[in-house]
Amino acid sequence: MINSKQKGNRGERLWRDFLRENGFAGAYRAQQYCGTEGVEDVIVPGMEHFHCEVKFCENLNVHNALKKARHDLKIKKLIYIAHKKKHKPWIITMHAEDWINLIFSLRMENGEIKL
Repeated sequence: MINSKQKGNRGERLWRDFLRENGFAGAYRAQQYCGTEGVEDVIVPGMEHFHCEVKFCENLNVHNALKKARHDLKIKKLIYIAHKKKHKPWIITMHAEDWINLIFSLRMENGEIKL
């Protein structure tokens, strides 16, 4: 039987490593540093407006994951779920309202988003 805590920790390490490999060198797991519940799973310096919940499982109830992340929040942030199944790429899920806020925060030029 698989220990769900160990599996969760492994997922957090995989997400942290994925972020580091993709230019977010300062990404780290929150639990190993603060040891408190109610903080995001992985913290990225410079992205303090985001709350990350990592899920490493085959069958994810997206609504429950978003609800848990919202419950964990201490201040208002944009919530995203980083989800991975075995042998599959990472997927990001977020509330549509948060996605809209994220898109509108990007610089608009001539009606087009400039990244």
